[in-house]
Amino acid sequence: MKILITGTSRGLGYSLAKKYLHEGVEVIGISTTTPPNDLTQQLNYFHFPVNLMDRGELHKALSSLNILPDRVILNAGAAFDDNTDKFSREEFQKNFSLNLDANMDIVSFFLPRFLENKKGTFAAVSSLSVIQEINPVRVGYSASKSALDITFQNLGISYRKSGINFVVFRAGRMEEKGGLLSEGYEDAASRIIKSLENNKNNSYVEEFPLLLASITRLVSILPQPLLNILFSKKI
Repeated sequence: MKILITGTSRGLGYSLAKKYLHEGVEVIGISTTTPPNDLTQQLNYFHFPVNLMDRGELHKALSSLNILPDRVILNAGAAFDDNTDKFSREEFQKNFSLNLDANMDIVSFFLPRFLENKKGTFAAVSSLSVIQEINPVRVGYSASKSALDITFQNLGISYRKSGINFVVFRAGRMEEKGGLLSEGYEDAASRIIKSLENNKNNSYVEEFPLLLASITRLVSILPQPLLNILFSKKI
């Protein structure tokens, strides 16, 4: 099996790559910075240093690939604070450039190739913030993740009979070692790998960690005026 993963230099992407490599899978890694040596020294790891927000650079890197992955895991993403002292249109757009545009550029590159083979899986790492955002200084992050989330759901419906799957993982807080309301990178990677293996022929949405997902859903049903009071900030 061959898998392309974005954002392999650290965090969840690094843990995903490491676990897949341990299983003997060929991993194509894309990230801005070079991952640790325990990835790059593996014979079945192929790294492409790419600034994902540079569309020309991304397309050039994708065009140079002579490997067609079986799965594409779109893990890379970031939250740019776009509403601190005042709203910043530039920072707002950065959220969309990385979290939506770069991912859809990759989808549009591989989708015709997957259709030719009549199989392939795209998996996007989204966020629980698409259910309810409670951080008023980063309004573009949840908006960009929401756009990616619903795009994948619609594509999953559109290509249901084509053999192409679109999977969304709405992840909550992640860190090196998980806690009550967070999940460790290693555990999250294991969860994603197991889920994709157990649902090879399906498009679906999965949320984790369960407790935080449940709390987020409870918060989302609160009246908007109450949310305004609880999570507002002074501008």
